[in-house]
Amino acid sequence: MGKPSVYKLELTGGRPRERRVVISDFVNYREPVRPETCREAVDLAERLLPATPGVTRAVVLVTDPAQLALWRSLLTGTEPTSAAPVVLRKHDHRSLRGWAQRINMFHTEDRLDRLHELTGGWPLLVDRAHRLHEELGDPDEVLRRLADLRADRAEARAFAEVTGVYADPLRRD
Repeated sequence: MGKPSVYKLELTGGRPRERRVVISDFVNYREPVRPETCREAVDLAERLLPATPGVTRAVVLVTDPAQLALWRSLLTGTEPTSAAPVVLRKHDHRSLRGWAQRINMFHTEDRLDRLHELTGGWPLLVDRAHRLHEELGDPDEVLRRLADLRADRAEARAFAEVTGVYADPLRRD
């Protein structure tokens, strides 16, 4: 949603027996989004219900690490809300195996174990392994390069910045 007025209309709209999902993606805004704006979106979603009986809707707010302060207060219960944050998760060993089977890479159990160990299941690193595999065509060389990346301090810092660790003032200091 680009404008608050459109968001409000979508929150209250719909036809009977219609299941709706209203998505507001704060990550793709041109200007940085203030945490207060996200909090207001949560409040509006709780307060503005569909005007027509029989409409079912869910509201999804997509945010990034810049909004950690908002989610911390919601997750710790310091502010009352019915919002239920869903954190996108890393791959576990099972989901990584499914990913490897789908893309037809890292076939052996040893390679999968090593891939999981080197990436920690982080999608960013798994995607990097995928790109390296497409480039090199050799899963063992990919694993060697991933191991080298882990030892590179500049790469480690870049990874921490991308994951949002440094956006959190409690973790940054």
